[in-house]
Amino acid sequence: MNIISKKIDFFNEKIGILTSYLCIPMILITFLVAFMRYVLDFCSIAIQEIIIYLHALIFTIGAAYTLKNNMHVRIDIFYNKFSIRKKKFIDFYGTIFFLIPTCLLIFITSYKYFFSFILFFLDDLKYLQLCFKQQTLHFGSFGLHTKAPNSINASTKSEFLLVLNNFFLFI
Repeated sequence: MNIISKKIDFFNEKIGILTSYLCIPMILITFLVAFMRYVLDFCSIAIQEIIIYLHALIFTIGAAYTLKNNMHVRIDIFYNKFSIRKKKFIDFYGTIFFLIPTCLLIFITSYKYFFSFILFFLDDLKYLQLCFKQQTLHFGSFGLHTKAPNSINASTKSEFLLVLNNFFLFI
């Protein structure tokens, strides 16, 4: 059991360090968005969403690392002055009464969206397989239907790219 715990800790440590490097591209993309908006007078919502997704990745993946190393942000007015025993007591009951209920609330409110995404994703994968096997595109969720001859024509390629684009926007 101790070996498994050490492997999990090692994995969390490496993932946490790798996650911290996501801050660099997030800062650079933020600078790029501001430069494009104010200097070039050009706006791209897709690039702005990349910042949001990187921010979400940093917080969700880095959470295990910060929890393991006890590096979460706290208001240390009283906590610093407490004994180690009292700190452990606060951490334990804080986890039971705040962290676990929050995780349960997030799970309860989001599992329907997660499973609908999985079903949507699997449905589109089924149609992508049909596209390559039968050279037919019929994407029910996008309302497209094209039947190509023996080779894939330009219309089929554009519809395929449209589906891929919508798939990546959905993610």
